[in-house]
Amino acid sequence: MVRASGSSAASRAPVRRPLLHAPFQLVCPDAENIRLICASVRPEEVDSAFAGFPGIDVAGCDLDGAVALASCEGEAAEYLSQLSLPGDPRCGSGNVFPAAVAGVADELVVGVRLADDAPAGIPASLCLRRAGHDAAPMLGSGCAAGRTLEEAIDAAAWEVVERHAVARWWHFGAPPQGLDPALEEDARDYLSLLRGDAAGRVTRLFDISVEPGAPTIVACSFAAAGGGAAFGFAAGRDPLVAAQRAVRELLQMEAGLRLIAYRTDRGLPLGEADQRAQRRATCLSGDEPAFALSGVRLHPAGSRADIATRWGDAFAVDLTTPRVGLPVAKVIIPGLATIPDEAQWVAEDPARVALL
Repeated sequence: MVRASGSSAASRAPVRRPLLHAPFQLVCPDAENIRLICASVRPEEVDSAFAGFPGIDVAGCDLDGAVALASCEGEAAEYLSQLSLPGDPRCGSGNVFPAAVAGVADELVVGVRLADDAPAGIPASLCLRRAGHDAAPMLGSGCAAGRTLEEAIDAAAWEVVERHAVARWWHFGAPPQGLDPALEEDARDYLSLLRGDAAGRVTRLFDISVEPGAPTIVACSFAAAGGGAAFGFAAGRDPLVAAQRAVRELLQMEAGLRLIAYRTDRGLPLGEADQRAQRRATCLSGDEPAFALSGVRLHPAGSRADIATRWGDAFAVDLTTPRVGLPVAKVIIPGLATIPDEAQWVAEDPARVALL
């Protein structure tokens, strides 16, 4: 499968600088056996031309510290690969993008339609971030790094499916379902392995899949005394792999709540993502209608969603750049449900809490 690539200039690429600033391992009282690696990403340290872009914090967790560190680097690569400077060689021309966003007046980034590799011109504002401009919208899109471009495209596509399922569940009222009992047992065994002897949180696992063959799993936990909500989400071809990823993300978010509490107690500022997590932790009790299960979701063996064709047109853009050095892809599926703009739904329903 041929992709229009941003990495064609690799032969004249500069020496790649480290993507992470001051990585460190964080002890997790709620999960004794995980290795949680945290770091900052400072764009100007990767390339001085990125001095106008804000830094971000990234994290990764796993039983294996090396895997956790690689996850951290993947998050950094996703962010850095979306940064765009004037004259960005990834911008060009292509066929008309589907009508859903055809009216966007913008430069185009060269992409492909996944079903047939046909070239497509994707509005740059859906794929790239520019200094002084709003972040590229998450709506109907996913971004991921991988060991290869194909792996990155696959991961980004499943991220779109995950967001679609979350939007249907949390914002549009689709009821969650219980996990297949065997899957539930395997997922809880994995959770117990990661938690070790740590106790004090009540964990729920449920399925918000759009359809069989597209498993999307939610792992959520609350403090034993109530409150302190944390969430992990994941979608993928294999239900158990998706459940394990959701569990790891949950444990990472639990550790994040402890960091937020530490910063709050000391009067330190919180970033936008931390503020969202704090709202979730303080506003949700677990008794909301969104947590009431409706039956059990089964994913028959051999039933696998074909992302390239199942939900209409799907498009991929290769965001790989020599300065970052890791394959990164953006996938856009206009036909899937989108997460409402936060400012709009908070104004309409202040009790609603963002999950992404």
